[in-house]
Formats: sequence, C-alpha cells, structure tokens
Amino acid sequence: KDKKTGKWVVTEGEAPKGNFEQETDTFDTWFSSGQWPFATLKTNYKIQKMGFHEDVVPQIFKGKTKTYRIRNHGFKVGQKVLFENSQQGIIFGYGIIKEVKQTTVEEIDYKDKTHFKTYNSLEELIEAFKLRNPDKIITPKTKAYLYSYEFHPIDNPEEFPTLFDEFYPTSVMETMYDILLFWVARMIMLGIYITGEIPFRDVVLHGAVKDPFGKKMSKSKGNVVDPLEIVEEYGADSVRFALIYGTAFGNDQALSYPKLINSRNYANKLWNIARLVIDFKPEKYEKEFSGKDREILGKSEELIKKVTKSIETYRLHEAAEAIYEFTWHEFADKYIEEAKSRREESQVALESVLVTILKLLHPFMPFITEEIYQKIKPGEDLIVADWPKTSVHEKTS
Repeated sequence: KDKKTGKWVVTEGEAPKGNFEQETDTFDTWFSSGQWPFATLKTNYKIQKMGFHEDVVPQIFKGKTKTYRIRNHGFKVGQKVLFENSQQGIIFGYGIIKEVKQTTVEEIDYKDKTHFKTYNSLEELIEAFKLRNPDKIITPKTKAYLYSYEFHPIDNPEEFPTLFDEFYPTSVMETMYDILLFWVARMIMLGIYITGEIPFRDVVLHGAVKDPFGKKMSKSKGNVVDPLEIVEEYGADSVRFALIYGTAFGNDQALSYPKLINSRNYANKLWNIARLVIDFKPEKYEKEFSGKDREILGKSEELIKKVTKSIETYRLHEAAEAIYEFTWHEFADKYIEEAKSRREESQVALESVLVTILKLLHPFMPFITEEIYQKIKPGEDLIVADWPKTSVHEKTS
C-alpha cells in the first residue's frame, strides 16, 4: 500500500522500495484461495521411483515390460513411476503401471519373454533374486510382486508429467454462490497470471442449506444443525441424496426432515431390491434376455440417456429424481412384481437393470451402491467402473 496515496499495488518478488507497507493478511485473503487450482497440483505430489540395475536398463529400451520384485512398492494401476539407473543414479524414463499382482517366487513364469530375462529353472530364478537382494532369504514360498508397465523414455526428470500437467486446467469449479467474487474470481485472475490459462471451464454454484424454518444457520442464533448428527441418524447416502433431490441447483433450501426420511426409505428399498435379485437368485436360469424383458430394458436405456444429459448439464436434481422414480415405480413396483413368477427367465435382466441403476446412482449414494455392486461383481470397484451405455446391457453371470 502506498502510504502517500493510500492505493494498493500488487507486486511480485521483493517488496518495492519507498513509501510502501505490506498488507499483513494478504497471503490468506488473496493468494491462498486464489492459488488452489494450480498450487495444490504442483505441491501435493510425491514422485515415486523404481530402481533398475544398469544391466537391466538396456532390456527396458528393447521391450521389457514386466519386473518382479521381492519388495512391495505399493504402486497402483495407472500410476506414473520414474525409472532410475540404480548404479548411476540417473533417471532414464518413467513407466505407467498397467498391472499389479502379488504372487510367490515359485508361481513366477520364469520363461515369460515379456520379462525379457528368462531362466532355465526355479533354482536359477531364486539365485537371480538373491543376487539383487543379498540381505534377504529367498525361498520358493517368498512373496513376490509383479509390476507390468508401459515405458516412456525421458532425458530430463523435468519432462516427467505431473498432476499439474495432467489435470490443469480443471473442468469444473463447484462452490456456493456467496464466494463467487471473494474466491472464484481470484482463482481465475491468479490462474491466468501464473499459468497463462483459465483454471476451470465451468463454475457451478449451489445454494445454502438453511435450518428447517428457512433461516440462515448461525451460532449466535443457536439454530446450527450438526451434519454429523444427521448422518449418524439417517446415513451419509440418505443425507447426500436428500440435499440433491427436489432442489434445483443454485437454490437455497431448508433442511427437510421429511426428505431425509424419504431418502432413507429409498436406500432401504434399494437394499431390499438387491436382496431379492442377489440372495434369492435361482440356481438355474436363462443366460439370454427374454422377449418379455424388452420393455424394462428399453426404459433403462432411456434412463441412461436422461441421467447422463442431466449430469452433463449440471441439473443434478433432475438426474436424482429420474433414478428415484425409475427404481421405485418402474423397476420395483411393476417389473419385479411381474418377474417374480418367472425368475429363471428374468434373472439376467434383473441383474442387468440393477447394475445400471447402481452405476447411475453411485455419484449420489456412493456407499450403498458400492456395497451392492461388489456382491454382484466381487473384487470389482464400482467407483472406477465404466459409465453405462445405451444399447449394451451387460450380463453379470
């Protein structure tokens, strides 16, 4: 701030000399919020490395795509990992992890050519592990970890793609309307100033949640509702769904206990549907869709189109309402009641439509949908499953 004129001046680097004073609260009010979209992607990123013996490095350049390790590196599928020449300490590339598998030394296919180096016997493989791990006792039962990867050579570690490179600019900023000027505008200004790019394409504003009488919650008024208590009573999924259902995005809403009760009842209904489809599954049933199932399959495809469009246009309340109506009235009240008398014929359609509902509902009620999905498809995670497509009904059995 210029003491003579009283005007504020934004500076970079060292403070200017002269009759200026620095605003003591500048970093918190301006720069901390304004830098979130790009600063977090640059600072909250821990680059992991995997070392290779210098004799192995040429093999990677010639097509080696797997490595077996005695040590569990904890890498995840899709993770980018720097590759280092262990003897020279030189980064020569990075790998995108394609497969992670825990096994034992005796279960390793030592003649697998994708590993590049092949062995004539299990004993020879064990000796190779001992050579690289002289401080460990290696036996056929020793745990081993397979990491398959896609290799990308680089000459400089600075070329390694970071989360900033991958996710900036982001696509959507979702926040309450009251901080549009305080934070969002500053994020845009600083994003353009520091990176040269607008930090996000769309800004989606939600409304305020007020007390049951429509009053703004305030500690001084004593009308604050503890969300943890609400979650404890009704469940996290029910609370999430109640806040979306029946309220156009951007509008304020009063905390509605009838909506919370209705959402909890909906979660119970979904659970009971899943029990019928999964727990009372017939031992023998048709593996193809029946002609009588065409109507519900067609309606589920229309649901996919409607929910997808609603989410893409941020009309989340419409998506939630459509899923609710279809699940309770079309699927449960009509189709399931009709299909009960022909379970052997309808089972594959029941499972297919239920999986579609779970995928569409997952953004709104993630916990119960994940739990049910893994009962249908053990070991698979709904959170990373493909979004449902029209004209393709997957058979789950």
